[in-house]
Amino acid sequence: EAQRVLPTQPSWSTITLCTPDGKGLVNTNYPLGQKVPDVTERESLAKIVVTCEPVVGTVRKDPRSGVYTLPIRVPILQNNELKYVLTAMLETPAFSGIVSGGSTAGEWTRSIIDADDVVVARTREPERFVGKRAGPALARKLRSAPFGWFPTVEGEGQAGDVAFSRAPSSDWVASVVVPREEIDGPAGQ
Repeated sequence: EAQRVLPTQPSWSTITLCTPDGKGLVNTNYPLGQKVPDVTERESLAKIVVTCEPVVGTVRKDPRSGVYTLPIRVPILQNNELKYVLTAMLETPAFSGIVSGGSTAGEWTRSIIDADDVVVARTREPERFVGKRAGPALARKLRSAPFGWFPTVEGEGQAGDVAFSRAPSSDWVASVVVPREEIDGPAGQ
């Protein structure tokens, strides 16, 4: 069934099924019946074992394809007990449409950052930033509150203002950096 579903989801690279302890049972990258690898990203697996609720994992580079992916895990319960964990590995380019859609200003930088402070998607220079950790100072500020605003200087040296919001269920952050000259604009002249 996983082999049938996978081609219908272009942003998914793999579908896996494992036991709660991470033992691999099914992996669409391997023929049915062949031994498959165990789970390597254990943090989200540990969380689903405790909560028995869907979990979004963190970004890692897929060693087979070189593409950055992240797990979306859902529990499979039997008699109210966690029996298996079903995982879809999503490729991070699937998130680029979220940050680039509805743009009103090409100079604004929109980003999505995961719970480990790794950039999932970014409108400006994604090839340079996706898969990398946010800088320590930025990560500290983004963790300081569930949402907020602060002044910043982007990696390109451009002064701006950051607005951000953290999703409580995944601990991911959506942020927008607006160049200072756009904010000050005609009023500042």
